[in-house]
Amino acid sequence: MSEVNFEFGSLILHGDSAAGQANFDADLNPDVRNATTNADLTIYLRVFLQRHDPPTGTTTYPDSDGNQVPIRAWTDLEWTRFTGRYQRETTQFWNGKFWLRTPDTFHRLDWPSTSPTHRCNVYCRFEMSTVATADGAHAIIPVVRVNGRHTFRSNALLYSHLDIEAEQYPQSRSRFFTHLHEVGHLLGLAHPGVAANTPGCTAGDEMACYAADPDSVLGLGSTLRDDHVQPWQKAASLLTGTREADWTIRRSREYPRRI
Repeated sequence: MSEVNFEFGSLILHGDSAAGQANFDADLNPDVRNATTNADLTIYLRVFLQRHDPPTGTTTYPDSDGNQVPIRAWTDLEWTRFTGRYQRETTQFWNGKFWLRTPDTFHRLDWPSTSPTHRCNVYCRFEMSTVATADGAHAIIPVVRVNGRHTFRSNALLYSHLDIEAEQYPQSRSRFFTHLHEVGHLLGLAHPGVAANTPGCTAGDEMACYAADPDSVLGLGSTLRDDHVQPWQKAASLLTGTREADWTIRRSREYPRRI
């Protein structure tokens, strides 16, 4: 974790993860900027993955749909591998995929501070931490070890060991990974049908919510879309007192521009 200048303060969002609201911390660090380097906007997400080993005499656990699914205890090696992959893969997927172009009317990222020559933009970073206790965690997620070849329906706050493995849905051209999808929900992102106001989705048809854009990581695939920058736009807006819409997305690095 890099050092952060708190010139812009520190953003702490306490949304309801179960309701799909953003729940994370964020910092905007201007110290790294110069004529060729943008400022860093980092979202921090701390997750307590709660290892669930069934008590003696218990052999099932209810999944997201309420179905009782056979489970067993984790081995220490299995648990270490799961948590390591979860932290590593979610960070790799969500970190450094977007840039935000600084509005022409916002001058506090101009460089240098005296007699500025460049307007720096914002590089969108993401840091996932799997923490050892529930204290200070943005999300507490029980994780079960399914026993045998059974399906376990997960959600943003309930996982099984299967959720770091790839799935392929016929509707999508890319593979689906539950953990990448669910972290998107923790960041406050919704299924594509919600944003598109798809009639079937608004009527409660979950598959219609995915089908509006099946290749999306918030659908049935693993493709990032421009609107997935929204958590960083929200953070930039709140940290700088500007409008979210003023921070326009770039999918490749945009260097600071001369002013």
